[in-house]
Amino acid sequence: MMRRGPMPEAYKDYSSLIHDSGQDLLLMVEDILDYAKTEAGHSRFDSEPVDLVASGESVIAQLSGQAQRADVEVKLLAKGEVWAQADPRAVRQIWQNLLSNAIKYSDKGGTVTLDAKTGKTAVALSVRDEGAGMDKEDLDRIARPFQQGSNSRGRAGTGLGLAVVKSFADAMKGRVVIDTAPGQGTRVRVVLPKANADDVSAINDAAE
Repeated sequence: MMRRGPMPEAYKDYSSLIHDSGQDLLLMVEDILDYAKTEAGHSRFDSEPVDLVASGESVIAQLSGQAQRADVEVKLLAKGEVWAQADPRAVRQIWQNLLSNAIKYSDKGGTVTLDAKTGKTAVALSVRDEGAGMDKEDLDRIARPFQQGSNSRGRAGTGLGLAVVKSFADAMKGRVVIDTAPGQGTRVRVVLPKANADDVSAINDAAE
């Protein structure tokens, strides 16, 4: 016989913990499958205008539970629209991996900052954390799949996040730039081709 009523206080966090753990597991499985497909040349990337800001906002909402559990504040600096010529799902997964990693390597009370900027021929999305940062040896290590930096002790993960980000960026004719130093946090930028202005205008006209 099923009983319904107010959930006891001790169990109120369980549903959100189960949901957040499921999100972590899903991202991990997606990383493994997508990396394997990309390396085997079986991934298909669609090229279309993608608003990096809207995509970033969606991922922030998705990972809000992880940020709350870690006591990390997440900020998005970019305003308006920043359009890349890219694959929407790949862009979303890049945001997911970078934000999830940044939260994971942040101290309690820290801040993770997301941004997106546009240039003449390219655009860039970035995620910055205030964590321990990395030295050259760590950078060389994380460039290889299934490898984590020395600051990963005690933190769960496959070591595939940045490998997937780089693989996706390469497939979309982009590149990854990492700025970091011990004690100074880490900023990862993904530079992508800029969307054609006429294509963006057509999307905005259709939306209206």
